[in-house]
Formats: sequence, C-alpha cells, structure tokens
Amino acid sequence: MAEKLQRAHVDLDQLRGIEFCWKALGLEGHGVSFMRLMPGEGQPFWHSHEAQEEAYFVLEGEATLRADDQEMVLGRGDAVRVAPEVVRTLGNQGSEPCLILCTGALPAPEGSFRSRVALISDGKRRKDLGVPEWSAG
Repeated sequence: MAEKLQRAHVDLDQLRGIEFCWKALGLEGHGVSFMRLMPGEGQPFWHSHEAQEEAYFVLEGEATLRADDQEMVLGRGDAVRVAPEVVRTLGNQGSEPCLILCTGALPAPEGSFRSRVALISDGKRRKDLGVPEWSAG
C-alpha cells in the first residue's frame, strides 16, 4: 500500500529516454512518466492498451504522434488524449530535444460511484479551511 504522500524526483535536465514514475510514487490507479527525445529519436515500439487511456503533454520542443492511420505534430503546450485501443508511437522529427509528460489511467468500473464524470468532478473545496497563505495577497 502506498504512503499518503509519496515524493519522487526526476532530473529533467539529465533525462534521456523515458522515466516511469508510477513505481517510485506508489501509484495504484494511474501511470505517469516523463520522456525526453532527442532529434531523430522515438519510442522503439508501437503499443496500445486494453483499458488505459493516455494523455501526452508536450512541455518542450516538438513531438510527432503516430496513432493508427493518423500523424499529428504536437508543439509546446499541446496535449492529446489517446483512447486505449489506438495503436500509437511517439518520435521527435524536429531539430531540438522534446520533453513530454505522459499520463494514463484506468476507467472506473461500470455502475460504480466513480463514473466517468465523478472521476473529473469529485473534488471537494474546503472553504472552512480559509484561503492558503500564498493566495491571500
């Protein structure tokens, strides 16, 4: 069982390739990783999932996503959701390194309290705790 708060650090300046963070963080319901691809590099495989959807966020540079019969060039600030069954791979066809944040999560069981909408909107604001000090200015 994971700790309630578990911290991991990835040296993004030194990162080459992919760093899977789920194990270091003790994640049980979703995955997260960072990927730095140098020009001309990419994932050496195609993949899909049975149930896990993924989202890719380009933090630096430019990445090319090939998904089924589509190709999409993603730039800094772009995000894309990829359905589980889509066969995909990522590469860097640009001239600068790219940094990508990859996340993935499993859907809630059908009929459970945590329906698709609940997964997004189940946050609860605690107004009784006041405003954090960094927001009180």
